[in-house]
Amino acid sequence: MIRLTKKVDYGILLLAYIASRPGRAVTAKEIAADLHLSRPFAANVLKKLAREELLISTRGSSGGYTLARPPLSITLGDLVQALEGEFALAQCTSEAAVRHSASECHLFECCSAKGPVQYVHRRIAQVLSEVSFAELAGLTATAYEAFGMQSTAGRCP
Repeated sequence: MIRLTKKVDYGILLLAYIASRPGRAVTAKEIAADLHLSRPFAANVLKKLAREELLISTRGSSGGYTLARPPLSITLGDLVQALEGEFALAQCTSEAAVRHSASECHLFECCSAKGPVQYVHRRIAQVLSEVSFAELAGLTATAYEAFGMQSTAGRCP
């Protein structure tokens, strides 16, 4: 089963929250309280995102976190890469395996599923690289309109 990790789940919430407050630094305490998240876990994810240069961390009484780039230029793929490393659907889809035509899987050379799995991997990677935090923060209606959904912005405590 393909599933986002808890770290990536939190990362989506945290970056979308920060993206929806342009020009304002927000603290881990504020975000955790507003989104009802574990403060220590949220703080760890925020620190990691700052180390990976998706966020800017500012110390001091008016400090907090801001986006390092405009929300349209930060993608879900950037977030996954920052928190989990290279996205690979299976061993044969890692960048190194594809580039060197080799994998840790002993069936790599003769596997009939390799081509279809690599195709699905590329499609998922494409979607991850196309979905921006402007969309996820509700700053554009594109994602919601595409699936006939309504934005949840402003509905949750």
